[in-house]
Amino acid sequence: MPVQAITWSPSGAVRIVDQRALPEAKIERDLESGDAVADAIRTLQVRGAPLIGIAAAMGLVAGTRELRAAPRDRFLARLDELVRLLGATRPTAVNLRWALDRMARAAVETPGNWGGGAIWERLQAEATAIWEEDRAMCRRIGEAGLPLVPDGAKVLTHCNAGALATGGIGTALAPIYLAHEAGRRVHVFVDETRPVLQGARLTAWELVHAGIPCTVIADAVAGSLMRQAQVDLVIVGADRIAANGDFANKIGTYSLRGAAHRAGGSRRDQSRLRRHAGALRDRVRDRPWSREAAVRGRSGPPMRGPLVAVVGGATCTPQEAEWATAVGRLIAEQGAVLLCGGLGGVMAAAARGAKQAGGLTVGILPGSDPRDANPEIDVALATGMGEMRNALIVRAASAVIAIGGGWGTLSEIALARRIETPVVGLHDSFMPGVDIPRVERPEEAVRWALEHARRGEV
Repeated sequence: MPVQAITWSPSGAVRIVDQRALPEAKIERDLESGDAVADAIRTLQVRGAPLIGIAAAMGLVAGTRELRAAPRDRFLARLDELVRLLGATRPTAVNLRWALDRMARAAVETPGNWGGGAIWERLQAEATAIWEEDRAMCRRIGEAGLPLVPDGAKVLTHCNAGALATGGIGTALAPIYLAHEAGRRVHVFVDETRPVLQGARLTAWELVHAGIPCTVIADAVAGSLMRQAQVDLVIVGADRIAANGDFANKIGTYSLRGAAHRAGGSRRDQSRLRRHAGALRDRVRDRPWSREAAVRGRSGPPMRGPLVAVVGGATCTPQEAEWATAVGRLIAEQGAVLLCGGLGGVMAAAARGAKQAGGLTVGILPGSDPRDANPEIDVALATGMGEMRNALIVRAASAVIAIGGGWGTLSEIALARRIETPVVGLHDSFMPGVDIPRVERPEEAVRWALEHARRGEV
């Protein structure tokens, strides 16, 4: 059985496996307060993005247990202190901030006449729901990846994206657990994953704990194993995922991608090598359909056709807004998916046009709160990357249409040219200084973009 990395103790404390002690010893600790949970996150007793979020949610419950008899104002004031304390432990952790925001909203939205006891019970139920939803999503990831793991498969993985990183059976390791559960013979090569050795210390330990055969290898050995056709499948986790499937992960993943690509191409007759990104969250957390659909086994609105990015200023002229609205509508009518920066101006106008035609719009936001997206956005990806998110938009897109714009738009055009993402200008602000194809009408822009889209459907 996979290890259970977190649970409630009988006393209501947060019970964790102290991952610093692994693999030499399995030590369970009961964290009785929010401060103890914050220290556990900060010192890597608890790690892995999903598990950090769950631990923080439970930590708010543990940290307010003594205030159940307190009046509402005092309870909420202490809750706010704990939210700020826990949020500072890992500032870049997306799941951490998402879970804390969800818990804080659950408390504030309770009836005004509720005291500390009723609010605490609501928080306990919400934290448990976050944990159960994570377990369900891990299971769904495993079911989605199970067809990739045949009987006798030799799988290579990197870092730790298993039960020790989540509330369930993991993300990248979930298909392996389900294959083992189904009676398939699986052997896992575990990269040691320098410098913290999450593979050697954690992944190998939890696989052995579950009875799954595995071999720890030096990171540099992976390519040699693939060259010898000893690896059928590489499954890794994902720290960030673009809408087109591109992803960023732990250092060392890129070299695995290169080795897998070469082995899959040059030794196709000897190896069934395939890559599968065992991804956890598409970060569409706060859209009601996304959380519910993940548990039900659906991924939200269907995404068909290429991703066409519309870039331009966060403020725009009425004429630019009219062009952008027409472009968004035409993109949707052609069955493509609109990609934009998710804020105002040209982005909001294009999203409005897509919505009018019943299309889907993905907004890649610079900040960390998906609620900052304009109301026309269907899928808001809050990156926390600032203006660096411009690069993510261009890399994810099949083609780019530039309308008006300022310096940010200029940087998107420049990157698109450098990485050979097709880009066309529709009355953009950079004539004649930037040499890109240009058209006069929205219909021409969309037609050009779809004809030159560099990738297939998403």
